[in-house]
Amino acid sequence: MLGSVAASAADPVAALGFNPEKLTDYEGGLKTTLFDNRVRLNVAGFYYDYTDLQVQQIYGTTLITANAASAHIYGAEAELTAALTRALTIDGNASWLHARYVKYIGPQDLPPFGSADFSGTNSFVTDFRYEG
Repeated sequence: MLGSVAASAADPVAALGFNPEKLTDYEGGLKTTLFDNRVRLNVAGFYYDYTDLQVQQIYGTTLITANAASAHIYGAEAELTAALTRALTIDGNASWLHARYVKYIGPQDLPPFGSADFSGTNSFVTDFRYEG
């Protein structure tokens, strides 16, 4: 999303605007087919370095877009498919994601606690799943 100023300048908080977010990312992976095309193994990894990450905040009754100072997100994924017999193929995958705000102070004067410092905290909820 580009930097902008809110369409309604009647609310002074919404009229503050926000900067465009910047992302430096690195990604790599490997796709393999092994054992006479009976096994396929794919792996990938990535690292994202955000500056001025755009976040949405509720200030009073207004939803505003603001900038968190910075965030780092990195992770990996693996996928395996194996044809054990002509009638039996198994497959599975796994992924890991680590996401943290490096520096992010929430909205000022957040009732009743004041502003919140989210630096060093997870920016995403961890979710574990199993499908059988």
